[in-house]
Amino acid sequence: MLDVGCGMGADVFELKAIVGESGHVSGVDISEVLIGEAKARAAEQLLAVLFEVADAQAAPFADAAKAIAEIGRVVRPGGRLSVFDMDWETQFCDSPHREVTRKIALSFCDGMKNG
Repeated sequence: MLDVGCGMGADVFELKAIVGESGHVSGVDISEVLIGEAKARAAEQLLAVLFEVADAQAAPFADAAKAIAEIGRVVRPGGRLSVFDMDWETQFCDSPHREVTRKIALSFCDGMKNG
């Protein structure tokens, strides 16, 4: 399994739990800082997963294509692809009360893995 845009690896760790020892999970992200953190977390948990700094439009897996075609190329025949993208513009709070607005925004962020 491959997580493109894996950030600090939270979803990679969950995928590894699903596939177990016989399955392989890799995560790539363009951020060296996030990949460094993902590697550190994987080491703390003794998880056999692979993290690499990579651009989704030029993944380090032989051949070359743009993001979606690239993801499709590296998914094995019969493999599964899951795509998720947060629409940040759907979160809003129209209130004249600054403290209430901040509490709502923080509760939204606190509900995310990397809020």
